[in-house]
Amino acid sequence: MLTRPASALLHPLAIALGYPDAHWKAFLEELEAEVREDLPELAETWAWLVRQDLVTLQTLYVASFDFDPKTSLTLSAHLPAQVAPGPALVRCVEAVSAAGYALPGPAWADHLPTLLEYLAVAEEAPAEIASWVGTAFAQIADHLPAGHPYRPLISWVAHALPRLPAADQKPREVSLEAAEVVPFPIRYD
Repeated sequence: MLTRPASALLHPLAIALGYPDAHWKAFLEELEAEVREDLPELAETWAWLVRQDLVTLQTLYVASFDFDPKTSLTLSAHLPAQVAPGPALVRCVEAVSAAGYALPGPAWADHLPTLLEYLAVAEEAPAEIASWVGTAFAQIADHLPAGHPYRPLISWVAHALPRLPAADQKPREVSLEAAEVVPFPIRYD
Protein backbone atom coordinates (compact mmCIF):
# COMPACT_ATOMS: atom_id res chain seq x y z
CA MET A 1 0.00 0.00 0.00
CA LEU A 2 1.28 3.44 -0.87
CA THR A 3 1.59 6.08 1.79
CA ARG A 4 -0.47 9.22 1.15
CA PRO A 5 2.61 11.46 0.55
CA ALA A 6 4.04 8.98 -1.99
CA SER A 7 0.71 8.56 -3.73
CA ALA A 8 0.25 12.35 -3.93
CA LEU A 9 3.48 12.56 -5.92
CA LEU A 10 2.07 10.06 -8.42
CA HIS A 11 -0.66 12.43 -9.60
CA PRO A 12 1.55 14.88 -11.53
CA LEU A 13 3.49 11.95 -12.97
CA ALA A 14 0.27 10.28 -14.11
CA ILE A 15 -0.63 13.44 -16.01
CA ALA A 16 2.90 13.87 -17.38
CA LEU A 17 2.76 10.34 -18.80
CA GLY A 18 -0.45 11.09 -20.68
CA TYR A 19 -0.55 12.13 -24.33
CA PRO A 20 0.90 15.65 -24.79
CA ASP A 21 -1.63 18.31 -25.80
CA ALA A 22 -2.19 21.99 -24.95
CA HIS A 23 -3.88 21.20 -21.59
CA TRP A 24 -1.08 18.77 -20.74
CA LYS A 25 1.54 21.41 -21.54
CA ALA A 26 -0.23 24.01 -19.36
CA PHE A 27 -0.41 21.50 -16.50
CA LEU A 28 3.32 20.78 -16.71
CA GLU A 29 4.15 24.47 -16.78
CA GLU A 30 1.90 25.11 -13.78
CA LEU A 31 3.54 22.37 -11.71
CA GLU A 32 7.16 22.95 -12.68
CA ALA A 33 8.08 24.79 -9.46
CA GLU A 34 6.29 22.19 -7.32
CA VAL A 35 8.12 19.36 -9.08
CA ARG A 36 11.45 21.15 -8.59
CA GLU A 37 10.70 21.29 -4.85
CA ASP A 38 9.02 17.88 -4.26
CA LEU A 39 10.77 15.76 -6.90
CA PRO A 40 14.16 17.38 -7.48
CA GLU A 41 15.46 14.21 -9.16
CA LEU A 42 12.88 14.78 -11.92
CA ALA A 43 13.20 18.57 -12.23
CA GLU A 44 15.56 18.43 -15.22
CA THR A 45 13.32 16.00 -17.11
CA TRP A 46 10.23 18.06 -16.27
CA ALA A 47 11.92 21.28 -17.46
CA TRP A 48 12.93 19.55 -20.70
CA LEU A 49 9.32 18.50 -21.33
CA VAL A 50 8.10 22.05 -20.65
CA ARG A 51 10.64 23.55 -23.09
CA GLN A 52 9.76 21.27 -26.03
CA ASP A 53 7.15 22.15 -28.62
CA LEU A 54 4.03 19.97 -28.78
CA VAL A 55 4.74 18.41 -32.17
CA THR A 56 8.15 17.22 -30.97
CA LEU A 57 6.63 15.79 -27.80
CA GLN A 58 3.73 14.15 -29.62
CA THR A 59 6.10 12.56 -32.14
CA LEU A 60 8.33 11.26 -29.34
CA TYR A 61 5.34 9.97 -27.36
CA VAL A 62 3.85 8.05 -30.29
CA ALA A 63 7.22 6.65 -31.38
CA SER A 64 8.01 5.60 -27.80
CA PHE A 65 4.74 4.11 -26.61
CA ASP A 66 2.47 3.25 -29.53
CA PHE A 67 4.48 0.84 -31.70
CA ASP A 68 6.33 -1.53 -29.39
CA PRO A 69 4.41 -3.77 -26.97
CA LYS A 70 7.44 -3.72 -24.63
CA THR A 71 7.02 0.03 -24.10
CA SER A 72 3.26 0.22 -24.54
CA LEU A 73 1.40 2.22 -21.90
CA THR A 74 -1.31 -0.43 -21.73
CA LEU A 75 -1.59 -2.71 -18.73
CA SER A 76 -2.58 -5.72 -20.83
CA ALA A 77 0.76 -5.61 -22.69
CA HIS A 78 2.59 -6.20 -19.42
CA LEU A 79 0.39 -8.55 -17.43
CA PRO A 80 2.15 -11.76 -16.43
CA ALA A 81 1.26 -14.99 -18.23
CA GLN A 82 -0.84 -16.31 -15.35
CA VAL A 83 -3.12 -13.23 -15.30
CA ALA A 84 -5.84 -13.20 -17.96
CA PRO A 85 -6.19 -9.68 -19.42
CA GLY A 86 -10.00 -9.63 -19.60
CA PRO A 87 -10.66 -10.39 -15.93
CA ALA A 88 -7.75 -8.15 -14.87
CA LEU A 89 -9.22 -5.18 -16.73
CA VAL A 90 -12.67 -5.91 -15.31
CA ARG A 91 -11.04 -5.92 -11.84
CA CYS A 92 -9.54 -2.49 -12.61
CA VAL A 93 -12.90 -1.08 -13.75
CA GLU A 94 -14.59 -2.46 -10.63
CA ALA A 95 -11.91 -1.05 -8.32
CA VAL A 96 -12.09 2.40 -9.88
CA SER A 97 -15.88 2.34 -9.65
CA ALA A 98 -15.86 1.09 -6.04
CA ALA A 99 -13.59 4.01 -5.12
CA GLY A 100 -16.23 6.40 -6.45
CA TYR A 101 -14.51 7.31 -9.71
CA ALA A 102 -15.61 6.73 -13.28
CA LEU A 103 -13.54 5.96 -16.33
CA PRO A 104 -14.44 7.75 -19.60
CA GLY A 105 -14.91 4.30 -21.15
CA PRO A 106 -13.93 0.67 -20.50
CA ALA A 107 -10.78 0.91 -22.65
CA TRP A 108 -9.33 3.40 -20.16
CA ALA A 109 -8.90 0.57 -17.62
CA ASP A 110 -6.02 -0.61 -19.82
CA HIS A 111 -4.28 2.80 -19.88
CA LEU A 112 -1.38 2.89 -17.40
CA PRO A 113 -1.37 6.68 -16.83
CA THR A 114 -5.09 6.48 -16.00
CA LEU A 115 -4.50 3.63 -13.55
CA LEU A 116 -1.59 5.57 -12.07
CA GLU A 117 -3.89 8.55 -11.53
CA TYR A 118 -6.39 6.23 -9.83
CA LEU A 119 -3.62 4.91 -7.53
CA ALA A 120 -2.67 8.51 -6.72
CA VAL A 121 -6.14 9.58 -5.63
CA ALA A 122 -7.79 6.43 -4.26
CA GLU A 123 -7.93 6.13 -0.49
CA GLU A 124 -7.35 2.40 -0.80
CA ALA A 125 -6.45 0.61 -4.01
CA PRO A 126 -6.17 -3.16 -4.35
CA ALA A 127 -2.56 -4.28 -3.88
CA GLU A 128 -2.77 -6.51 -6.95
CA ILE A 129 -3.56 -3.53 -9.21
CA ALA A 130 -0.74 -1.47 -7.71
CA SER A 131 1.60 -4.44 -8.28
CA TRP A 132 0.46 -4.91 -11.87
CA VAL A 133 0.97 -1.21 -12.60
CA GLY A 134 4.34 -1.09 -10.81
CA THR A 135 5.57 -4.15 -12.68
CA ALA A 136 4.37 -2.72 -15.99
CA PHE A 137 6.24 0.55 -15.43
CA ALA A 138 9.38 -1.38 -14.41
CA GLN A 139 9.20 -3.41 -17.64
CA ILE A 140 8.73 -0.25 -19.71
CA ALA A 141 11.69 1.43 -18.00
CA ASP A 142 13.83 -1.62 -18.74
CA HIS A 143 13.01 -1.37 -22.44
CA LEU A 144 13.45 2.37 -22.94
CA PRO A 145 16.99 3.29 -23.99
CA ALA A 146 19.27 5.09 -21.55
CA GLY A 147 18.86 8.82 -22.01
CA HIS A 148 15.25 8.56 -23.22
CA PRO A 149 13.42 11.70 -21.99
CA TYR A 150 10.55 9.74 -20.40
CA ARG A 151 12.72 7.13 -18.71
CA PRO A 152 13.34 9.10 -15.46
CA LEU A 153 9.58 9.60 -14.96
CA ILE A 154 8.77 5.97 -15.66
CA SER A 155 11.65 4.70 -13.49
CA TRP A 156 10.53 6.89 -10.58
CA VAL A 157 7.01 5.47 -10.82
CA ALA A 158 8.36 1.92 -11.07
CA HIS A 159 10.35 2.41 -7.86
CA ALA A 160 7.45 4.07 -6.02
CA LEU A 161 4.99 1.24 -6.65
CA PRO A 162 5.08 -2.37 -5.44
CA ARG A 163 5.92 -5.03 -8.00
CA LEU A 164 4.99 -8.63 -8.50
CA PRO A 165 7.52 -11.17 -7.23
CA ALA A 166 10.15 -11.91 -9.90
CA ALA A 167 8.83 -15.45 -10.38
CA ASP A 168 5.41 -14.04 -11.31
CA GLN A 169 6.66 -11.50 -13.85
CA LYS A 170 6.99 -13.75 -16.89
CA PRO A 171 5.24 -11.74 -19.61
CA ARG A 172 2.49 -13.14 -21.75
CA GLU A 173 3.72 -14.35 -25.13
CA VAL A 174 2.03 -12.42 -27.90
CA SER A 175 2.41 -13.67 -31.44
CA LEU A 176 1.50 -11.32 -34.24
CA GLU A 177 1.17 -14.29 -36.57
CA ALA A 178 -1.46 -15.87 -34.33
CA ALA A 179 -3.44 -12.62 -34.33
CA GLU A 180 -3.65 -12.71 -38.11
CA VAL A 181 -5.15 -16.20 -38.22
CA VAL A 182 -8.91 -16.23 -38.57
CA PRO A 183 -10.39 -18.70 -36.05
CA PHE A 184 -12.90 -20.02 -38.57
CA PRO A 185 -13.09 -19.95 -42.35
CA ILE A 186 -14.96 -17.09 -43.94
CA ARG A 187 -17.05 -18.18 -46.90
CA TYR A 188 -18.65 -16.05 -49.52
CA ASP A 189 -20.91 -18.46 -51.40
